[in-house]
Amino acid sequence: MIEKLIKFSWGYAVFKAYVNFIHKYVHYRKIEIIGEENLPKDGPMIFVSNHQNALMDPLAVVLTAPGQPVSLARADIFKKPLFRKLLNTLKILPIYRQRDKVNTKEKNEEIFELLSQVLSAGKSMVIMPEGNNAAVRKLRPLKKGFARIAFKAESENNFDLNIKVIPMGLEYSSYTKTRSKLYIKYGKPLSVSEYENIWEESPDKATTKLTSDLSDRLKSVIINLPNQEVHRVSSLEVDLKYAPNKLNLAQREAAFEEAVERYSSVLEKNEDDQLQQKVKEIENSFKKLGEIPQHWNMFNTKIGFGDILLTVLSLPIAVWGYLHHSPLVLVHNWLNTKVKDKEFTSTFKLAAAVFVLPIVYLIFLGVSFIIPDSTLQLAYLISIPLSGIITFSLEEKYLHLLLRIKSIWMSKNPNWKKIKELEDHLFN
Repeated sequence: MIEKLIKFSWGYAVFKAYVNFIHKYVHYRKIEIIGEENLPKDGPMIFVSNHQNALMDPLAVVLTAPGQPVSLARADIFKKPLFRKLLNTLKILPIYRQRDKVNTKEKNEEIFELLSQVLSAGKSMVIMPEGNNAAVRKLRPLKKGFARIAFKAESENNFDLNIKVIPMGLEYSSYTKTRSKLYIKYGKPLSVSEYENIWEESPDKATTKLTSDLSDRLKSVIINLPNQEVHRVSSLEVDLKYAPNKLNLAQREAAFEEAVERYSSVLEKNEDDQLQQKVKEIENSFKKLGEIPQHWNMFNTKIGFGDILLTVLSLPIAVWGYLHHSPLVLVHNWLNTKVKDKEFTSTFKLAAAVFVLPIVYLIFLGVSFIIPDSTLQLAYLISIPLSGIITFSLEEKYLHLLLRIKSIWMSKNPNWKKIKELEDHLFN
């Protein structure tokens, strides 16, 4: 087993390259990466991040990390043979929980041993130390598994491996929407060998110290809010004030910092209950309008003449691109209504793009054989991805124009007026 984990895999390489293309250019509008200078050039690494968006988090880490890192997934998804084979090809190992009805400690010790050997061979791994995901911008207490694995490998190699623990902060402009923005921030790595003296004194003390230090490093690279209430209010304020995907990470961090300061002043006045009630009224008003807070800024921001001209002139290309990619859009719309756990919506949408797009393109490849002229046939095949790229690139401009048109009659709706009134009162 260990040979497969440390050996270069062509299956892993090809699948990672393909999924990375879909992840970077189809699913997300943009991926902003900060702090790449903190990545070591070589040696064993443990990539760790906050965990707020289901499988999208480990995917973001694996797809942007160098090489072929070994990662973990919950054991129950390994039950189906075909899926298990795919996971093994991608060097994903099972992690067991009490609900799996096995000897959890014994099984996980076997996995930890494999991961220790991976690090000893100079390779890397990915782990989510919070243990499970929660859609909230707050770092939860970390599990010590990553530290145990790191110290096991180092102690068996006289602390000569120089394992680096790489903190990664993940932030999303939207947890569920496609064509949103993903932010990745690498923090300064922790060198496990620097804890050798503490380990020799007390392994438990060293494990606790490394876990605590990692928690501090992770807090420095994420938007870390005090609690769920602050997350709810500040997220709404940022969504209302700023167009989706327009802010870079530094601007987004500043926007949340400003929102938290405003919330703190509310707490000082003992007006938290009234604020939460008004936030609930805004959310309900958006539901009644059939809209979402992320669209509010575009509803109320004028669109330039140049953008109007560009959207009108490119409309025929956009229609052509939309028609040929509508199966994927329909699948995504269907998933919006069918996925019960909303934290997994984005995961299913990415999976749909990975598997649906090739089928769609194969169907249109078959359709192209109806065209008698080879030149026209080639032009048709080239037009499909090209029009798709143009459509995806200008999608936000089309949406902005559409929302501005809708605002003409929606602004007369009582729910619209209520949102406007509450927004002015709460956040301005």
